[in-house]
Amino acid sequence: MSYDTERADIEAFFKARCEAEFPDMVIGFDAHKFTPPVGGESIELEIASGGAEQISFGDPGNNGERNVGLIIARIRVPGGQGSNRIREIADRFKGIFINAEIGSVKCRIPYVQTQIADAPFLGWSMAVPFTRDTFTA
Repeated sequence: MSYDTERADIEAFFKARCEAEFPDMVIGFDAHKFTPPVGGESIELEIASGGAEQISFGDPGNNGERNVGLIIARIRVPGGQGSNRIREIADRFKGIFINAEIGSVKCRIPYVQTQIADAPFLGWSMAVPFTRDTFTA
């Protein structure tokens, strides 16, 4: 699986699940220009590909490589209204991605990475660690 296939699979899953779970939210995608709506809710995707390691060798056609990375979702809600709503969204987001399998991408346990009160928004970044195994010659 290539980095581009990884991105396409994650984006398709993210779009389908977030549109179903959060129909009124504005959704942004990896490395696209995105302006969060003032007074509304939004969720923006970033895919941070990370390191790789060899997981098997000596078996032509089945030599394994494990790539690791993070799916990062930046959730924004109107600021100055407490954290109840963003906590509700974070819990629902966690339920979507916890241990999800997206093609050959295997998600782990989502967690809150950062919390920022950035007027006029309250923003949280949720991180979802993932692995992706590829087998080559």
